[in-house]
Amino acid sequence: VFAQTPPLLILGLQDRPHGPKDTTRNIRDTGELVVNLVDAPIARQMVACSVDHPPEVDEALVAGFTWAASTAVRPGRIAEAPVAFECRLERTVDFPGRCILFAEVVHMHVRDACIDARTLRVKPEEYRPVARMHGDWYVTAEDWYEMRKPED
Repeated sequence: VFAQTPPLLILGLQDRPHGPKDTTRNIRDTGELVVNLVDAPIARQMVACSVDHPPEVDEALVAGFTWAASTAVRPGRIAEAPVAFECRLERTVDFPGRCILFAEVVHMHVRDACIDARTLRVKPEEYRPVARMHGDWYVTAEDWYEMRKPED
């Protein structure tokens, strides 16, 4: 997550040895995307989606995910994801063999258990996101804590 107003996400996408990933090509062709966040229960399926299949093979279905319709964009979202951001491509920055995408969030889906209904804030005890660090290394957010800015 890069910004709140407007809500922007940044993704870094690296090409396969034979050229751009299907993901990159689809985003550039349609100008739309869905960013599905991952938690521990679906982490193995997320990694299974990274296997390089021919373009006609749906990696999400092969990994055992369920597609759900999006609200504001054409691409579907992963029903099992705790959070799904429906986005429109804002701009790309190209580098040899990779690109950085800036995407504006136009709609979001969040699992009810992950949100405090009173404050509309994330409940850290319910949402344990998984993030890729590098290579085959991942981290789970287990030790959430708050540090407030000092008063002026």
